[in-house]
Amino acid sequence: MAFSNADVVFPPGSLLALTRFVERNPSVGVAGPQQVFPDGAWQRSWGVTPGIPEALLELFGITTIWGELRRALWPRRLNRVPRDVGYLDGAVLVVARSAFDAVSGFDESFEFYAEESDFCMRVRHAGWRIVAVPQVTIVHHRGGSSTQSTMSAERHVELLVRGNRKLILKHYDETYYARYVALKWLFYAGWGKLLLLMRWVFPSRRREQLTNKIALHECYARQLAAERKACRNQPLRDSVVATTRTQHHTKQQ
Repeated sequence: MAFSNADVVFPPGSLLALTRFVERNPSVGVAGPQQVFPDGAWQRSWGVTPGIPEALLELFGITTIWGELRRALWPRRLNRVPRDVGYLDGAVLVVARSAFDAVSGFDESFEFYAEESDFCMRVRHAGWRIVAVPQVTIVHHRGGSSTQSTMSAERHVELLVRGNRKLILKHYDETYYARYVALKWLFYAGWGKLLLLMRWVFPSRRREQLTNKIALHECYARQLAAERKACRNQPLRDSVVATTRTQHHTKQQ
């Protein structure tokens, strides 16, 4: 089974290569390719499962450094062979039918984002592997099949934070989520300030790009500060369950 966003372009043979990889490896439940932008630039295609370990890797800069290194060296590949990963970006997924059926497919109660992370987590818990296949490359016009092109950055970040809230509270408890949010807030607030101090060190041609990144960090910091306050003031799990029930009821109607 193959799932793809509308804004993906498949080079000849790429989808067939992914499909054959899953067919030849019975332990693999989900496989995904390396994604690139239309200009050929490297694009994030998989990552560590959202949670406290992932938040710590981000806080200490490991995620950022690794991503920037791969982006700078592309098309020279640091990942030359298939590798097990936490989750695959949902733009392109090839899924074994048995794995899909075992977990009853995607959780349609997710409003935006995080549904692929949830799906990969459930498939792994059911005994299958989640594998990135970097030898296979596809072109992804990121944002072209979502609402990113029309919504504000603030709204986009709000939906991302909300999606991760639902994901973490589905798989962990509220204490875990509160710690996760605190770590994510430290990353975006702290690194945002650091980038602000460093802005004038960068060449002028990169300052606009860095300014946009700082604005995004500030946006995340505001949203996560609100999440931290909510963690202290209300039972978030109850609100997530209520939202899920409302969405499910609406879809049935």
